[in-house]
Amino acid sequence: MAPHVFVEALSLTSIASARRVYETGDLRQRLSRYHADVDSAFRGWNDIWLAPEFRDWNIESFLGGIDCPVLLIQGEDDEYGTLARSTRFSASRRASRARRACRMRAFAPTRPAGGDARCPRALHRVGGFCVCLSASARS
Repeated sequence: MAPHVFVEALSLTSIASARRVYETGDLRQRLSRYHADVDSAFRGWNDIWLAPEFRDWNIESFLGGIDCPVLLIQGEDDEYGTLARSTRFSASRRASRARRACRMRAFAPTRPAGGDARCPRALHRVGGFCVCLSASARS
């Protein structure tokens, strides 16, 4: 839910760390619960982000063309990116938008910092956004 619109140093550091854990720890085994081909899923994400030619990737110049409602949820403690991503996304938008930060564990918006319980603020915001979309589609 947090928009990747440019590459941050924090993202690269965390993604490199994820590679080490994948290769030497239990991350591969944990991800295999969610992916039939866990190596392709992980490498498809990890290799692209760590490729030297990807460091300059930036789509900010295209954001003004997004003309639909967008809900942004960015974790204050997201190990893969900072609030700058959603701030810069919001600043470039013509359409209606919502910008929210939810204190959460890692980058999972349904898990708050320091615990495994679901983050009710994030879930509430997603639900409210869907209700608004549904209401505007009917009118």
